[in-house]
Amino acid sequence: MPAKMRASNVRRSSRLTRTKHIGSSSRNRLEDSTFQSEDQNRDGSNRRRRRDCRRSFRWQDSQQQAENRARTTATNQQTDNNSGMRLRSGQIKPVQIRQIKREKSSLKRKMACSPRGETPYRIQHLQEQNPVDVEIQRDNSWSKDDKSINIYITDDGLTLHRRPVSQSTDSIRGATGYKRGVHLWQVTWLATQRGTHACVGVASKSAPLRAAGYQALVGGNDESWGWDLGRNILLHNDRQSAPVGLVSSPNLNNNYHSYPKIDEAELNYTVPDSFMMALDMDAGKLGFMADGQWLGWAFDGLKGKELFPTVSCVWGHCEVTLKYINFSGTPLTLRNLRGAACVLRFRIATVRQFRSWFCRSVCSATC
Repeated sequence: MPAKMRASNVRRSSRLTRTKHIGSSSRNRLEDSTFQSEDQNRDGSNRRRRRDCRRSFRWQDSQQQAENRARTTATNQQTDNNSGMRLRSGQIKPVQIRQIKREKSSLKRKMACSPRGETPYRIQHLQEQNPVDVEIQRDNSWSKDDKSINIYITDDGLTLHRRPVSQSTDSIRGATGYKRGVHLWQVTWLATQRGTHACVGVASKSAPLRAAGYQALVGGNDESWGWDLGRNILLHNDRQSAPVGLVSSPNLNNNYHSYPKIDEAELNYTVPDSFMMALDMDAGKLGFMADGQWLGWAFDGLKGKELFPTVSCVWGHCEVTLKYINFSGTPLTLRNLRGAACVLRFRIATVRQFRSWFCRSVCSATC
């Protein structure tokens, strides 16, 4: 065979082979796409089937959980009515312990969210009355003489200003001392001007007014009783004191001795910029109010002393305003009340006799 014919035959056979290969590859792609679509349909149906199964199982589980909850509730009610609650370990938890824990939790919620206590009647009475005049407020505010050398009184006569002296604790007393009656002040002291040892309370005439370093001067001796606004503790004779109604003990947590009364460490109390201070010398007690809530009596046993309102501060350029709100005199004793009742009955009988005599005289004159 000639060489030219052999070359043409080779070219023809290569074209046929290429055509067969292209046809077979297209057929393969078509078959692959068909199989892929079938697999996708099969996978979608499987997914739908699995989803439906999950939904049915979830519904069955919810139904079973509801039945278990109902059964558990009925069992708990029955155990509460009998002796206690059965734990997972199989033990019986007495109802008394559950009741104590429930009362403790409710007490914590009340102490954290609700008012601290009911305001005493005489304090409420002072709040309802009109404030006293400005002259009386100045006479019962800060003293211009009985103070530290680092403190001076502003022009209004109600506000003290401390000079920026380092390593010094300065105090001031009120201009008037009190032995009897109920007295109410409004103390305004910004929280940003208090520093580390901001104390407010009462002190006698012999209490110190200045000390070196930074310390709680009010409450740091036996002649003063103070409330530390930064640490929320009560101080007397350089010791932490428990509020009235609580027994002081070193074995108890310090938060139990905090003022206001707080049980948990995370329940911190921030004293607002303005609060009330109440001094009842008839009962010998000192208490405070903040945000319209009575915080409770802080100190007692003050009867028979002459006490002055006082503060001690360490912050430079701090200002503390002491505004006298009102006062109430000593209440009448039972003997005084009986005497007043006798006088009132005598006057009523006199008026009745006069009316009867006047009526008889008028009737006789007309007749």
